[in-house]
Amino acid sequence: MSPLSDRSFGVVIAYLLPGFISLWSVSPFIAPLAGWLDGSMSLEHAPSVGGFLYVTVASLTAGLTLNVVRWALFDSINIMTGIEKPAWDDSKLQANFDAFQNVVEQHFRYYQFYSCTIIAVAMVYVVHRFVLTDPLNAAVDYAAAVFFVLFALAQRDAMHRYYTRATHILTS
Repeated sequence: MSPLSDRSFGVVIAYLLPGFISLWSVSPFIAPLAGWLDGSMSLEHAPSVGGFLYVTVASLTAGLTLNVVRWALFDSINIMTGIEKPAWDDSKLQANFDAFQNVVEQHFRYYQFYSCTIIAVAMVYVVHRFVLTDPLNAAVDYAAAVFFVLFALAQRDAMHRYYTRATHILTS
């Protein structure tokens, strides 16, 4: 992949996908959004290019907002449970910028995806389970619990790998 496509993929997984999931969680309360996301609109009312752009920009905005929650929640939890940000020598960043950017794309973007997706899926789960009171069964509850545990472990691993690899770059 070229550097531009690497960075584009990072933005998609870090911001757009979790943001889209969070939009889906609120779509039952916003009729036009619900129609665009569930595909139930008639052909004459199908989303336009402008509608697609609106959903994309709204997903990006929601994803950036989820990142604020991620920063406040998961970064703090990770610090409290032993994953602390190392002391890096920022003077080495410019000389190692490409390597550092590579570590960001390979690990930090995945950390953002896993942790923001936990928040977004929690929103979907709460809305459908408690607000809309969908008749979910115990299997869905167990699947949600397994999802949350796996993604919590994945976000910790991605953050640990990011810190470890970036430390090699910024302290050598």
